[in-house]
Amino acid sequence: MKTKRTLLGDLKEGAKQVLAEEELEKGGALERNAPYTFGRNINDQNNYEEAQEYAEQYLHWLKSEEKDENEMLPFLNMVAVCFQKINRLVEAEETYKKALDTYESLAAEEPEAFDSDLAMTCSNLAYLHQTNRNYAEAEKLYKKALAINERLAAGNHADFEWDLAMSCNNLAYLYQTNHNYAEAEELHKKALAIRERLAAENPEFYDLYLAMSYNNLASLHETNHNYKEAEKLYKKALAIREHLATETPAVFETYLAKSYNNLAVLYETNHNYAEAEELYKKAVAINERLVAEKPEFYDFDLANSYINLAYYKINHNYAEAEELFKKALAINERHASENPAAFYIDLANSYNNLAYLYKTVHNYADAEELYKKAVAINERLAAENPAAFESDLATNYNHLAKLYETSENYAEAEDLYKRALAIFERLAAENPTVIEPDLALSCSHLANLYETTERYEEAEEFFKKALAIRERLAAKSPAVFEPVLAMSYYSMGCLHETNQNYAESEEFYKRSLTIRERLAAKSPAVFEPDLMMSYTNLAHLYETNQNHAEAEELYRKALAIHDRIAVESL
Repeated sequence: MKTKRTLLGDLKEGAKQVLAEEELEKGGALERNAPYTFGRNINDQNNYEEAQEYAEQYLHWLKSEEKDENEMLPFLNMVAVCFQKINRLVEAEETYKKALDTYESLAAEEPEAFDSDLAMTCSNLAYLHQTNRNYAEAEKLYKKALAINERLAAGNHADFEWDLAMSCNNLAYLYQTNHNYAEAEELHKKALAIRERLAAENPEFYDLYLAMSYNNLASLHETNHNYKEAEKLYKKALAIREHLATETPAVFETYLAKSYNNLAVLYETNHNYAEAEELYKKAVAINERLVAEKPEFYDFDLANSYINLAYYKINHNYAEAEELFKKALAINERHASENPAAFYIDLANSYNNLAYLYKTVHNYADAEELYKKAVAINERLAAENPAAFESDLATNYNHLAKLYETSENYAEAEDLYKRALAIFERLAAENPTVIEPDLALSCSHLANLYETTERYEEAEEFFKKALAIRERLAAKSPAVFEPVLAMSYYSMGCLHETNQNYAESEEFYKRSLTIRERLAAKSPAVFEPDLMMSYTNLAHLYETNQNHAEAEELYRKALAIHDRIAVESL
């Protein structure tokens, strides 16, 4: 396809096409970013063949004796995106760094001409570092891009506020990943304020980005269990995307499907099952229609829609859940056979999804086979790129270990739990902010196994490790981590009750109960089942110790929640 023209000629044509399709921003941010946007379009449309072709041509161009470095410079970010798309991350980083070094030199001499390119390159390389879980380096580069764009926007609002909003969004997303929720919220709100102002002036171009900001802030509120605020913002994003999709369905229906899915997940979490199912099905219908027109672009989104609906169906219709998981698996198997480097991780996730379904219905043999396939993929990926995939590998060890524990293969379960724990301990030493929640969960897994096998001293040791981590996390971000902290207190209470340490058991049960009562008052649909469990266990403890009045009061509270849930589920 590209043999009759030069690489630079093709790249320039691609950038021109971006401008032809988006005339609104000529002379502004879009024109400056057109070459990179060309690469992002290849990425967003899952055009692996074209990404592979440009990447190979660039490597050939590097060997040319007559290459023009200056002409290629505007396209280095675009080429790096192509490398990233086909999972050639070393070449992607090298290409981004080549662009970064050049723009840093040029911007030092002519900041007005090259600062914007420097900021964009910093952001792109930061995103690559973020993908590889090199969060410290990502943060440094995102902050550098933000500082540049703040300076540019201060001098020229019209041209650079769009870039500033994007920089705020990028750093906010990184902070959210790293559990720095207060900083994330501040930056999401800053990006939202800019985009609301820009969309008021030019809705045709900026409404799409405004919807993204509503969606991002909603996601943060959902993580913090602020479900009402999350719903309000998800609905704002949905309203914009429904309007855009009505006018230009070919462009915006894919975004609309994502909004349906986001709101569906929120509704399912809050046990609004009818609304959740309706929205999941709308997302599936859109993606099936898009795939019928352009399967190479939308297959991945369709697979995700099948997975989301399947997880909902697990508790409602097993046969439909299995069918949906298998459809998603078939898509990812096909893509992984064509492009293993790009799709192996998605294939592993599909194996995990179907394995989880089989585990829930006690089909342990099929579940084990699929979990092992997922582990094998993750072991291979982690060997090639440990920074990016070791965390996923540890999670997969935990999945398989939980299956072995459920099927009473305790030795195999312990071995895998310990492998996962060793990985998370090492990763948490390097990056505690990001990894400690996973480390606490790994400690809890191993503690539960030891409790089940009556190794109570070891169980207490690991429950205490998990508790110490969660107390620290909850002190910093209570809205996010208090639910798991309550679970740690509850687990300690159960262990002490088993060992007839009734005073300690009561203390931990009460700590758990205090948190759960507060959470349930705010979001009853989500947290009342846990609260019911706390009432029941503390009541049982009181009954064991002949405190019948207190026991009866708590049993009645638990029964009231049970009856209310039963009525709501009819």
